[in-house]
Amino acid sequence: MVGVKVASDEAEEVGPVLIVGGSLVGLSTALFLAHHGVPSLSVERHSGTAIHPRAGHFQLRTLELLRSVGLEEVVRRTSEESYFPNGGISAMESVRTGEIAVCVGDLNDGVQEFSPSRRLFVAQDALEPILRDRAIELGATVRYGAGVAGSTTG
Repeated sequence: MVGVKVASDEAEEVGPVLIVGGSLVGLSTALFLAHHGVPSLSVERHSGTAIHPRAGHFQLRTLELLRSVGLEEVVRRTSEESYFPNGGISAMESVRTGEIAVCVGDLNDGVQEFSPSRRLFVAQDALEPILRDRAIELGATVRYGAGVAGSTTG
């Protein structure tokens, strides 16, 4: 067990795993630990999930892992709210002058023979709340506006 002094409204939290950071990596860690029945406490200094649309392209293995915790469908639907499902990657000189090269015409061309999942674009600010909610549903504890003031093991 780890004893943690959390610098927020909470006095002390105790659990076997402390995750410092509640963005994509911290929330994913909390989610997969909770999926395997391991309680954790994730602390994040910001007041909530991401507010900017970063980290947009996700590979097959990421989607396969999200499938394993029951999130592939909701993430796919969220992606389709903002992006074309079979989008590609193009090089642009500028928006005004247009495309100069197509790097990848269709992100999912040929992937069906390797995986039941499909690559997609989804922004970090849309994905983090999905990860957080599922992690909490499975038993993780997430604290925003918090930091670690000290810890003990024993």
